[in-house]
Amino acid sequence: MYNDIAYLIKKTVDGVDEYGDPKIVETQTQVFCNIMSIGQKEFYDAQTVGAKPELKVVIADYYDYSDEDEIIVVDYRGKTRYQVLRTYRVLGSNELEITLYGGVRNERT
Repeated sequence: MYNDIAYLIKKTVDGVDEYGDPKIVETQTQVFCNIMSIGQKEFYDAQTVGAKPELKVVIADYYDYSDEDEIIVVDYRGKTRYQVLRTYRVLGSNELEITLYGGVRNERT
């Protein structure tokens, strides 16, 4: 049973603004998911290569995911925006694990 909510964020370019910069349009798709923590071994293994995973979400059907780069997770802290680090399709099912990172340690923001 999937008790949590996440929003998959699809970004598209819709022309340019008056300064010549591309206009980015975000489309959010709501999916039900399970929020999971990162295991200790996985966390430290990722740290050795410079990755900083913070949590995982598991969505019921991998067809819902279309290579989105960002996800908003709704939990007890409210809404938090994360970047996708990697995805993993669970063998033998339609579930998709999405490993996320974000916050102040995100060097791309």
